Amino acid sequence: MLNACARLPVRRKIALLCCGMILPLSVMTGCAADAADPSGRRATDSPTETSPEARKDRASWTLPLDDFTTPGDNTINYAEQLAVQPCLEDAGYDWPVPWQDVGTTPTPTLSPFGARLFDEQIARTWGYHPGEFQTESSRLWDEFLAHTRVTQEQPGFDEKFKSCIAAVRDEYSTPSYEDQLLVSQYAAQSQERARTDPAVTAAAARWRECMEPLGLAALPEDRHDMPTPELSAEFGLTPFGLPDPSAGARSVPSAKEIEIAVADATCAESSGYSETLYETTWNLQAHIVETERATLDRVRQDVVAQKEAAQRIIAERAPAAPSP
Repeated sequence: MLNACARLPVRRKIALLCCGMILPLSVMTGCAADAADPSGRRATDSPTETSPEARKDRASWTLPLDDFTTPGDNTINYAEQLAVQPCLEDAGYDWPVPWQDVGTTPTPTLSPFGARLFDEQIARTWGYHPGEFQTESSRLWDEFLAHTRVTQEQPGFDEKFKSCIAAVRDEYSTPSYEDQLLVSQYAAQSQERARTDPAVTAAAARWRECMEPLGLAALPEDRHDMPTPELSAEFGLTPFGLPDPSAGARSVPSAKEIEIAVADATCAESSGYSETLYETTWNLQAHIVETERATLDRVRQDVVAQKEAAQRIIAERAPAAPSP
């Protein structure tokens, strides 16, 4: 199971919208700017033990820093949508937040914390496309997003939205941007260093050798860079791995895409790339948790408080589920 590092902005993770911009409730762990190692020590030399909360699971790509990160599902964003609704509607802006089943997994190709998942089963089903479960909850959310795009064009919406959202974030516990950015930087640092670790680069060389029978024009040095920009364009994907609107919002993976993706996933497993990358990343993050424990424990307290506040908002304000 491979972590492609990029935290993909799939439909169900879209946060509050304001004049065409995404205003997320929290900064999710992802490919951020490089952060300096606060200790200066080699993280790969550290033991693999970490906090008792973190548990290794390569299938869902869980990592030690997940304990200190707001989840990538729609729960917190949904709560904030509900909380901002009365303020916007009092000002005359229609903001019909629908019922949502926030307990369901929005996509089989993302981890709970937004890491891109990729294995042979996913490749056979989705190729390199992001998978989505089409449910009543997701249908209602699509309708809501379409409606908000129109609302955002109304005069004065931008300033009123900023005022409403600021009031909501003052009232409810929200981890500071700086804290979540720090965790994001730590995660990006560990992911970047893992991909350049000698054991991982050796596994990447074995992966390329395994992929050679496909006869592709060029293979990246790192499995992380698959599909290449050329293949992405051919498969109707943007450089961020999302369906290209010009190719159709619900484009279906081609037979060629499935063939290459399955070979990619199979070679990543047989070469040891997936396992080596995961173990190396785990060790790097465990080292960060060990050396930055005091700071991270404070961040986690804020994250827990935010999730509890989100659950209270949803319990108090969410509309009833539609009848079967």
